[in-house]
Amino acid sequence: MAKLSKEELARYGGAWWAIRLTEERGIEGAKQYLEERGIKGIPLAAKQSDLDRFCEEEKANTIATIMMMAAVTLRDEYDMDAEQIDRFIKRFNTKTECLLGQYVNWEELRDGLAEETGIRISLPEVFMEK
Repeated sequence: MAKLSKEELARYGGAWWAIRLTEERGIEGAKQYLEERGIKGIPLAAKQSDLDRFCEEEKANTIATIMMMAAVTLRDEYDMDAEQIDRFIKRFNTKTECLLGQYVNWEELRDGLAEETGIRISLPEVFMEK
């Protein structure tokens, strides 16, 4: 029997990996897993725990950056003092915790803002309920 090339060995390894994935998650779960990784450009070798940790770090960085820009804008444009900005930050954090705790969703926040103020903010499809 001929020796298999590295490419052929990788194909066999991939085929066995796909079989295990399908056994663990079912065909629909495997399709979803591969689709999510492909859409996001995430290598299959990346561990889910590493991805989860990375996502949490990115969420925290994003929220901190948005908070900083909001606080600077409130100070510069509306002459808010430290007490007012602190009150805003606390309220923002409460709203964020409600969103993370799934007491409210993006669609409800968007629609409530539009209904009460007439301000309409479009959100990416990824934020919307399926």
